[in-house]
Amino acid sequence: YMMMPAAAMAATMGEQPTDAKDAAAAMLFYVAIYLFMNLGAFAFVAFARSSTGGDKIEDYTGMIGSSSIAAICMSLILFSLVGLPPLAGFAAKFPAFASVFQAGLLSLLVIGLLNTVVSLFYYLRVVKILVLPVSAGSKKFISKAQISLASPAGLFLLAVTVPILVFGIWWNGLYCWATTAANSLF
Repeated sequence: YMMMPAAAMAATMGEQPTDAKDAAAAMLFYVAIYLFMNLGAFAFVAFARSSTGGDKIEDYTGMIGSSSIAAICMSLILFSLVGLPPLAGFAAKFPAFASVFQAGLLSLLVIGLLNTVVSLFYYLRVVKILVLPVSAGSKKFISKAQISLASPAGLFLLAVTVPILVFGIWWNGLYCWATTAANSLF
């Protein structure tokens, strides 16, 4: 997704410099949002692995019962990576897709949209494992993970998840920064 606006920028640079600047801004904006999403996702995996001793997705089964804030943070991060509104991932993907559309790169747009749909199924599987009990009808949660909100790990997850929520709603300031930075490139 980060490189889609780069393709749009390359396609429009000569004839439509305004569209090229918009594509550069979309790319910078996506990079800024992606930083929070990836920091959160990789931190969650590292903290959960440290807590459980396991590195398989199944080790997170029912984690909502033992580490609810961490499970909620990871779920929000995954939904943002998919690009669901009102999270920052949606705010970042929208200008990226718009720049590809403006550049007339419709096949790239279709590929990006299909990739988003496919990623939804993969990420929903992880969210399902995190938040649902072991079996249908059961209230048993088996995850041994203990990531307390009061711990450094819990505070870090919260610190990278809050911008994902905030920039999903109030994204204009960060996007204006990206636009200013893109204008200085040309």
